[in-house]
Amino acid sequence: MNDGKERMKIVDIELGKDDFKVEMVKQFEGFTCHVDRVKAQYTAVRDMKKQLPNNHALVQMDFAENYSCQTLEEIQSAYWNASMVTLHPTITYVRSIDGSIVHFSTVYVSSVLQHNASIVYAILKDLINHLKDDNPKLTNIHFWTDSPTSQYRNKSIFDLISSCETKFSIKASWHYFECGHGKGPCDGIGGTTKQNADNAVKQGKATIQDGHDFMACALSESASQISYRYISTEEFENSSKEIENRLKEIKPVKGTMQLHAVAAIADGRILTKETTCVCQQCFGDDGFKETTQCNWTDQSVFKNHDQLTPDIHQTEIDEVEIQNNVPTETEISLDHQIKIGHM
Repeated sequence: MNDGKERMKIVDIELGKDDFKVEMVKQFEGFTCHVDRVKAQYTAVRDMKKQLPNNHALVQMDFAENYSCQTLEEIQSAYWNASMVTLHPTITYVRSIDGSIVHFSTVYVSSVLQHNASIVYAILKDLINHLKDDNPKLTNIHFWTDSPTSQYRNKSIFDLISSCETKFSIKASWHYFECGHGKGPCDGIGGTTKQNADNAVKQGKATIQDGHDFMACALSESASQISYRYISTEEFENSSKEIENRLKEIKPVKGTMQLHAVAAIADGRILTKETTCVCQQCFGDDGFKETTQCNWTDQSVFKNHDQLTPDIHQTEIDEVEIQNNVPTETEISLDHQIKIGHM
């Protein structure tokens, strides 16, 4: 198919015995690092929930697979021209008055089908303002997501993290699960939400043709403990304009594809790390600390920031990787089959 898009394929590579050994050692080393990051991030999110300070919120979120609209009775061609609805489940954890950790679930619904930084920003604006209304004393928010560069791990999101305190009077950090290991409770909420909608359609209680219909159907479920909020096209477009206006001022962050932890220091400045650390030296009542011994890196998101001088060549590589959504070396190597050649 010649449509200009790059696609991954399984390929066969024949190597001699010595070359095979070298290649296998290289891939095992990469896989070992991959497994270490998986364990580190799962441990970090558990520890953060356990020691979550008062007036902090931990938000775990992810895009669910788009919902395919359907009706109880439809002509055959309707199946091939069904509309879609974006669903974005979030689970928020906070510490209650009695000291226990409580959580509540919210699903964001939209007819906007782009899953990019703009729709994420629109969702976060509503989410943060809603949380601030419920708890005006909220000081820190920590996001946990998977790590696609088109959605969550890119320079626009890093800019949002650094400017969150300026815009919303709340400090932010963002943490990424290792590639291929981002499954969590959000997947269950998304599945439950779609199943409830399907059941309502099959029982003749609802006809779902767009995001507004889905929202009305979801809100009619009086027994549901999941809350629903709608993101309009206007909200999405406003967020897109804000992000576009900031693109002139910000730059790619060095090592974006390897980062799994980003915390705000000030507007335009962030701390980055390959894996999240919530030890007492790094994390406390005031959020993530600027001075620590755990190898966090101070970086700027602004183009004209004088504090740091990034590696220009590496920054250009990171920008290309982000735009093309190139997988890591470990991901590529796992897609290859290697055969020992005839000696």
